[in-house]
Amino acid sequence: MKNILIPTDFSLAAWNATEFALRLFAETTCTFYFLNAYTPEIYSNRLMAGNAVVEAKVCTAQKASEKGLSMLLSRVKKQHGNHRHTYVKIPTFSLLIEEVKEAIEKYALDFIVMGATGEEEDPSCLMGRNAVRILDNVQNCPVLVIPKKFTFRDLANIALVSDANYFYKGNELNSLLQVCSGFNSRVHILNFQKSNDHLNTLKKLNLYTIDKTLHNVSHEFYNISVKDALSFTLSTFIDQNNCQLVVVFSSNHEFMKNLRLNYIIDKAHFCKDVPILSLKSIEN
Repeated sequence: MKNILIPTDFSLAAWNATEFALRLFAETTCTFYFLNAYTPEIYSNRLMAGNAVVEAKVCTAQKASEKGLSMLLSRVKKQHGNHRHTYVKIPTFSLLIEEVKEAIEKYALDFIVMGATGEEEDPSCLMGRNAVRILDNVQNCPVLVIPKKFTFRDLANIALVSDANYFYKGNELNSLLQVCSGFNSRVHILNFQKSNDHLNTLKKLNLYTIDKTLHNVSHEFYNISVKDALSFTLSTFIDQNNCQLVVVFSSNHEFMKNLRLNYIIDKAHFCKDVPILSLKSIEN
C-alpha cells in the first residue's frame, strides 16, 4: 500500500503529473491525496484579517478549491479508473510548503508527485517556484517532479546522479527500487568529477553501497569528467542514453544549486523534458 500526495492548482502541468502518477503506480495499491492549497493574496495583509470583504474572498476561494478537486477526481475516475486506487481530496487554506510538510507525517507519504510549473508561472521556466521550494525543503519524502509536456512511457533507462560528498545508506534507494521493479529498468549511475580527480575512499564506498543495493537491478557506472557546466554535461548524457528519469539524492547540494540557477537562467542546458526524482534522505 502506497500513499501518494499530488499537489494541484488544476493546471495542465498538474494534470500531466497526475496522469504520470496514476500510470506509474497503475499496478500498485495506492491512496492518492490531491492537495489544493489556496491563499487569497488580499489575506496576506494581517491588518485586513476579519474584514468582511476578505472573509468573502476566502469563502469564494474555498468553494473554488472544493469544486476543482471534485471535478479533478471525477476526471481521474472516468479516464483512469483503477480498483487498486483510492482518492482523497485535501482543500486547505494554507501555504503549500507547510501543508506538504504536515501531510508527509499525517499520511505517512511514500511519494510526492507534482508538476514542474504552475498555472501562473512563466512557461519558459524550467521549474516553478513551488517545485523548487519543495525540492529544497523536503528531504524526508521522495519528490517526483514532472515536466509539463512529458508523456509517460516505460522507464527503460534511469540516470542516478551520485553525490561525492555524502555517505549513503542503502535504504535511501528504496524508492528507486520500487520504481524500477515495474519496468525492468536499467540504472545509469553517474559520478561527475573534475578531469584530474581520482576516486577517494568515500566515493569508492558510496559506489560500492549503490552497487550492492542495486544487485537485482541492471545497472552501470560512469565516471564523467565535467568540462562544461554540470547541467550541460548531464543533459547531453540524458539525450545520448535515452533516459526517462533523473534521480538525485536530496543531499546533493551541488545538483540542487544547479536546479535553482537553471530554473531562472538557463533552461536550454538542462534536462528540461525529463522527470526528476529526489530521493528521501535517511538520518543517521
